[in-house]
Amino acid sequence: MASPSLFAPDRLFVVPDASSYLPKANKPSAEGAELAGTIAGIDFTSVSAVLTSTVGQEPKKSPLVDAMRAIGAWTWLPCPEPPKPWDQTRVSTGERRVLEGLIRRIAPAVLGHSDAVEALVEAYGFRPRELAQAAARLVISGEITRAAVLAQAGPGESPIKQIEDILIARDGPAAARFFAILAGGGMLVDWHNEPIDAAAWGPLLGGLLGRMLRQSLAVRGHAQRCGLVGELDVRCCAADRWYQKRFKDGILPRLQTDIDASGDSPLGGLSAWQLHRAFRLAAAIKTADAIQALAALDRWGLARLHTRDDAVTTASAIVLKLLSAT
Repeated sequence: MASPSLFAPDRLFVVPDASSYLPKANKPSAEGAELAGTIAGIDFTSVSAVLTSTVGQEPKKSPLVDAMRAIGAWTWLPCPEPPKPWDQTRVSTGERRVLEGLIRRIAPAVLGHSDAVEALVEAYGFRPRELAQAAARLVISGEITRAAVLAQAGPGESPIKQIEDILIARDGPAAARFFAILAGGGMLVDWHNEPIDAAAWGPLLGGLLGRMLRQSLAVRGHAQRCGLVGELDVRCCAADRWYQKRFKDGILPRLQTDIDASGDSPLGGLSAWQLHRAFRLAAAIKTADAIQALAALDRWGLARLHTRDDAVTTASAIVLKLLSAT
């Protein structure tokens, strides 16, 4: 930062993780104080500095921040938090505000069309650059509609992690949309939102469905042995803060004890959060329906299918039949 550049008059200096230089829980940072003393002697006329960190709120008392403010070089840019695992949404409230603010700057005319804004968020999630470009194209085209957004975005994508959400919620319409996107040429994406090779769709979907169904049956077996069958109720499991209020302190200890005692349970090694998801899935799927779905997986050989169309057709038939069972 202090050394002039021979090649560029203006420079951008980025610190990928400046957490150690900023206070945590109002505790001062020795590294930050030392750096603040050094910064006081640097000429910032041709340097822009960006310090990124995991600090959630703007530091109010920090020698480093004070030093940066003194030379007029401090700007706080809050980063919105990602959705929590229990939010069941792709975009958090904070991320949504950032995206709407971006649309307001780039293409303000779009904000007057709530259906188009909703479609942009659904199609692009928290990918600000792509969403902004799409919003600008809508204004240029003169057609600011949901249909125009979807046409621009293409067939879309179906995250494989949605399968569990769909089964827990017994959401038939969501399942239909999930497989319709794939049937229409969309991509199946993994847990990191990376595209999955079509040849692997059958094995992945077959393995995922088989694992979840076996775990739901195992939950029912453990619940029977430790007197928790009455807790396998869909409405109870969907209650507000059920995980914190009822599962974590009441159900989990008894369930975990029985799992540990069995030694070879399909639920062995799962975290508390994963066990809670398996418990909710067991509440949503009856024993007979789970057994029938497992039999269909074996009979139709979903895990052995390596073509896109066959995998989508077979997986959708099994999932929709499972959801239609009463």
